[in-house]
Amino acid sequence: MMRGRTLLAACVPAIVVVLAIGVSTSARGQAATELHAHVGEFIATKALQTMPTGDTLLSWNGDRLVLFHTARRDSGGVRAGMLRADRMLGVADVRWARQSPTSFLVQWRTPKATGVDSLIVRGTVRADSIVVARNGRSDTTIATPRTRWAVADYGMEALLLPLFDGADAAAPAPVLVLRPYALKWDTLQVSVDKPQSSWRVARWSTGSGERWTATVADGAHLLWVRRSAHPDDETLPLEGSALRERFDRIRPELEAASRP
Repeated sequence: MMRGRTLLAACVPAIVVVLAIGVSTSARGQAATELHAHVGEFIATKALQTMPTGDTLLSWNGDRLVLFHTARRDSGGVRAGMLRADRMLGVADVRWARQSPTSFLVQWRTPKATGVDSLIVRGTVRADSIVVARNGRSDTTIATPRTRWAVADYGMEALLLPLFDGADAAAPAPVLVLRPYALKWDTLQVSVDKPQSSWRVARWSTGSGERWTATVADGAHLLWVRRSAHPDDETLPLEGSALRERFDRIRPELEAASRP
């Protein structure tokens, strides 16, 4: 979703069929109950491993469904999964303490004609270093950042939820984000709006000037992810879910507040 997102999403084929019966149509043209059932079936039958339980969200490009997400925040961190329409799957578990990651386990599985390519990335955080182990490669040791940082591959914004904690709005501040798939750092400028009842909006921008917003409910649930460079792209809760019903009720409030 910033530079490097091409690997994960930009060239993804869209889900433009009714998955259960194969009739060509726009995914958003389906009734909510039909889409809910078809998404559940796709995740259950096409994912190469079980995705974390929790909120189910969908990423749209206009009326094209391109990514499936699951996420759950608990007291110790966030577990999240992202499934592309071509069945490439990422599953991550990032543990946090004292406002910083303490460990992470990220698994990527990519279907190939001859089988499945697998990349497993484990990170152990020490006081001054992060030891990264990847299957089939030598361990890598990198310095622990002295500024705020997080771990989240492209398309897995739920892993950033602990960054947005706090009671007060803040001016944009730099945050380093480790991308385990490519093992590289991105720098985001992150700020958080003042809370509004049970939700708030987090904002970040990239070096290219692209702006993002994420509406967060109760500090633990993504309601809406939007980006300035691609206004037709958005991530929303699955139709027919309790989280989507909550989003639909407050969407008028969010329209202007969450504009990137």
